[in-house]
Amino acid sequence: TSYTIILTDEETGQSWDIGKNAVAFETDNDGLKRFKLSVTFPVTVKKFSPGWHMVSLPVDVSWFPAEGYVYEHTSSGYSYPEAIKSGKGYWFGASKETTINLKVDEKAKTEAVIPLNAGWNMIGCPFTVAPDWSMSCIEKDGVRKGLKESIETGLVNGALYRFVDGSYQLTDSIEPWEGYWFAALTDCKLIIPGTGSKKDNVGAVSALSRSSFVSDAVLSDRWQVSLHVSAGKYQDTANGAPCLGVN
Repeated sequence: TSYTIILTDEETGQSWDIGKNAVAFETDNDGLKRFKLSVTFPVTVKKFSPGWHMVSLPVDVSWFPAEGYVYEHTSSGYSYPEAIKSGKGYWFGASKETTINLKVDEKAKTEAVIPLNAGWNMIGCPFTVAPDWSMSCIEKDGVRKGLKESIETGLVNGALYRFVDGSYQLTDSIEPWEGYWFAALTDCKLIIPGTGSKKDNVGAVSALSRSSFVSDAVLSDRWQVSLHVSAGKYQDTANGAPCLGVN
């Protein structure tokens, strides 16, 4: 496992996994662009305290890989699941402190598609790293709309609840291994983008200066991103490039 380093253009929403590939981009005439850099570590081990938890798994498995009580929510109420599906939420009752280790394929998913029924749905995080919930969308009859438009057009309620210390809390993000309540107002599909995904129709910008982000080899206890900039015939040197990271 290794860190996932995602660079996001705050104007267009386009994202790049710079932990694996170098990325080049061009700025517009004012020479300024705003980016968000997020560094996450894949969560493949999870510890649960005794008691009830709303949970999810980043992979499909035939049964929940721990001792305890497991229930899923359906239109007819609660029942024992025949299998555990990535992207769904479940109730897990642990009688003692429990640690789960999962072998997860680190190959990045472009997106996860979660069917929703009209009413409250138990959903979960389908990835080992936290996705950008704000970039999720709703699909109905083959047409996709962003969360804001989906709320305005009556496809979903928009409220997202998690279960913490015996009570529900509103949240605006989802985390690996956690389960959530999310209400749909009609049968539809929830689309959650994976890391490295991007919004459609991202236009090119005019060239004035060019920057590239290059990630050094990533070790389990450190990460580093170097910034190299050029403008016309001028460019920085490798030794003078600024770096971000943890060592």
